[in-house]
Amino acid sequence: MKKYIITFLISLNFYSVLSQININQTENKIKDLEQKIKSEQNDSIKIALSEEIEKEFSKILLSREAFYYEFKFQYIAVLKSDDNFFLTISWSIPLNNGEFKYFGFFAYQQSKKRIKTYNFNSLFESLQSPEMMASRNSGWHPILYYQIITKEQGRKTYYTLLGWDGKDALSNIKIIDIIRFSGNGLIILGEKLIQGQGKKFGHIEFEFNERSVMTLKYMNNAIVFDHLAPIDPQYKGIAAYYGPDGTYDGLIFEDGKWNLIEAIDIRNPKMKTIKQKNKKSF
Repeated sequence: MKKYIITFLISLNFYSVLSQININQTENKIKDLEQKIKSEQNDSIKIALSEEIEKEFSKILLSREAFYYEFKFQYIAVLKSDDNFFLTISWSIPLNNGEFKYFGFFAYQQSKKRIKTYNFNSLFESLQSPEMMASRNSGWHPILYYQIITKEQGRKTYYTLLGWDGKDALSNIKIIDIIRFSGNGLIILGEKLIQGQGKKFGHIEFEFNERSVMTLKYMNNAIVFDHLAPIDPQYKGIAAYYGPDGTYDGLIFEDGKWNLIEAIDIRNPKMKTIKQKNKKSF
């Protein structure tokens, strides 16, 4: 799976902070918009309200203060990296057809005076353009992120994001994304930092039955996840009939890579393998 590097400016691009932004006041306005979306039934109006939220966040992200401010939203996830240099904001709205539409931003402090911001939907649309097709990573799409992990290797800093996508009425998806920024602030999606079964990945998706609950979280210095299997052998290959089988696999960061460890005991802080199993795919 190829990685791709965004070599053009998207949405907000570079900004020098010329004036202080009243983050608290803008946060309250966003909260009001959140509540309007919650009570709204019309998809078009919900989308329009979310676009208003995007505009308000665009103002907030002009300021470095956004990387240190403690946001408190009910439906919007704001994640900050351990080094306070990367921030991601994401939220979803349920549509009447059972699917979800996602909104959000990646923001990065390129320097003390410059912040670079990428709007999710603008970024995704640009990746679908004909001139980008040759290097497009078809796996990336806007989702709701809920956990961020910061890892350093040499002079590079990698951000691993865990996310959720309510795909449709039949299945959900949980996702692992790898992101880093180049020296000049360009976003690099799909860095192949995950390895297992002799392969390397920069993006992984776990699709499972809508009624199932799948664990995917960072704990005890490992990314731990349920191993998914069909509820009956006849449904092999049909993700809507997959769910946790009671075992867990994990990814442990060693030598600059996320390495797959199969059949782990999640009660063990060191996440050691408890027994050998046949090789499994993600």
